[in-house]
Amino acid sequence: MTGNPQFIAQDAEASVLGAILINPDIIPDLGLEGKHFQIHRHRWIWEAVFRLYDEDVKIDALTIANELERSKKLKEIGGQAFLASLVTSTPTYLHAFDHAEILKKKWGQQQVERLGEELQRINLNGSDPEEKEKIFRELGEVFLKNGRSESKYRVRNAAFALENQQPSEYIVQNLFGKGSVSVIPGAPGTKKTYSLLSCGVCVAMGEPWLRFNTKKSNVLFVDEESGEKRLSRRLGEVLRGEFGDETTAINFISLAQFDLRDPVEAVLLQDLIVDLDAEFVIIDALADIMPGADENAVKDVHPVFMRLRRMAEETGAAIVIIHHTNKGGGFRGSTAISGAVDLMLIMESKKDEARIEFKTEKARDIEPISFSAEAHWSDGKFWMTDCDPREKPKTFSKAQKYVLKYLLKNGPSLVGEIQSDPKDCTEAAAKRAVYDLAGDDLITRIDEGGPGVPATYSLTEKGNSFANAEANRENE
Repeated sequence: MTGNPQFIAQDAEASVLGAILINPDIIPDLGLEGKHFQIHRHRWIWEAVFRLYDEDVKIDALTIANELERSKKLKEIGGQAFLASLVTSTPTYLHAFDHAEILKKKWGQQQVERLGEELQRINLNGSDPEEKEKIFRELGEVFLKNGRSESKYRVRNAAFALENQQPSEYIVQNLFGKGSVSVIPGAPGTKKTYSLLSCGVCVAMGEPWLRFNTKKSNVLFVDEESGEKRLSRRLGEVLRGEFGDETTAINFISLAQFDLRDPVEAVLLQDLIVDLDAEFVIIDALADIMPGADENAVKDVHPVFMRLRRMAEETGAAIVIIHHTNKGGGFRGSTAISGAVDLMLIMESKKDEARIEFKTEKARDIEPISFSAEAHWSDGKFWMTDCDPREKPKTFSKAQKYVLKYLLKNGPSLVGEIQSDPKDCTEAAAKRAVYDLAGDDLITRIDEGGPGVPATYSLTEKGNSFANAEANRENE
């Protein structure tokens, strides 16, 4: 082939047609359409071939010639002699797939150039959002349908892995890293939107959020629930409460109705992230970016998270998705959700309380973490402060309660004595309870131990407090 791109495309067209004449079985695997052929006579031959293929007619030089004759194109393509030359100039059909990729890439480049000129025209004549979105959608389809297969992946080798890889960079330290995907589930009224807006504003200013340092970054809030009016009010409250101003680098869009089951919609959102140079993206909420899908079905959930993962990887953004909990307080939907994310952080808060609890449900690159915050509203402002985690009341099994009461009443006792006559559990359960309570530092072995020495246990100071509390509770 010559070095001129136009001649390369022409030669590739002729080579593909010659390969089809040699081995017609390759037709469905080429992924070509008539639009991919720039030379008229080549396109006419392809169309004749495809009609024969569609009608399940044997494909060879004779049947193609007859089909071209029927459409009055045989003479215009150069007759049977030209068809024969296609075969003689193609030594093998094995290169047809590479040549088909050249044709698709050439066509894709032409479409990108055409759509680029259209965008330029729109910008010169005044921006038309609907027409611009239509062009971006067409661009997305071109990239998805006509990109070379290599664009889907990058092959790396051992030498690359042994290079000095940069450590993970956090947007919010020890929570949200660059290129990560996280889900924050919470029940209605747990202040999810306010909390993530607070986090976003702190990131946009490079200020700590609660106890966590942040990297100053552009922020994008994708609102599919609140609507522009309500979200503007909430964001205004957070900006005033966190001492932000009109220069704070946070942008938001409302009710764009992204459906990330559609790959073109995913391309549009990714383009927006790139255009805004956003490194921290908050999406409210998961159900709204997969409308009509079944959250419990892997086939519906998995493609959405695969696109979010690719989006995070390609843009380097930390993507956080607000989600809802089920009646039991866990995240709602398929286990594919927790399997696909780097961090799942469940929020708990009562509607009439300012306190918010955060606890790790799943963590891939960080240590599991729990923390607490307090929400504040005052004079059109919202802000959050760090606070100590609330200790949950200790609960005991029937066997554990029995052991605590026994030791409180009888003092230091042998294990055999403790499990000799339990009233509310079996002897085996009482023995297990002894070991469990010792593991929680509520009782302790007080003998010297050793082979054949019966174990004697007594309440610790902490265990004595719990045992008295249990006894008082029963006496109330």
